[in-house]
Amino acid sequence: MTHLLGHRGDKEPFICGICARAASSVGYMTSDRHPIMWLCEDSVCISQAKWVYDMKTKDLKFWEQRAIDEASLAVTDSLIEAVMTMLWERQIHSLDEIDGPRLAEISQDANEHRKLHSVLTNFLLEYSGALKKELDGREVPF
Repeated sequence: MTHLLGHRGDKEPFICGICARAASSVGYMTSDRHPIMWLCEDSVCISQAKWVYDMKTKDLKFWEQRAIDEASLAVTDSLIEAVMTMLWERQIHSLDEIDGPRLAEISQDANEHRKLHSVLTNFLLEYSGALKKELDGREVPF
C-alpha cells in the first residue's frame, strides 16, 4: 500500500492511500506541485491523511506490519481450517504425500476455493480496519 499517490486531473481515484479500500473523490496534497493521496470517505482516513502523507516510508511500513499482524490473528484459524479441509477432501493426510504435480493441482484448486477466497476477503477487511485503528490510536512505537 505504501503511498498510493495520484495526480491532479486523474480520471478516477481507485485506492485509498490510508486503508487501501476503494477511494472516493476525496484527496490530500500539500500543494499543486505535489501528488494527491486519494482517500475513501472514512473519517479516520480523512483525519489521518496529513500525518500519513508526511510519514517516512520506514514508519509507514511499521504501522502496516502492525495491522498485518493484527489481521492475521483474526483469520489464521479460518485459513488453517480451509486449507486442512481442502487437503482432507483430496485424501491428503500427510504433507509427505504432496509431490510437484499434486502441489500444482492443489494450488490451482486453492485459487478457486470459495472458503479461501472468503478468508482472504476477511483478511483484507480486517487489515483495513486494523490499520485505521492503529493510525487513529497513534501509540508512538519509535
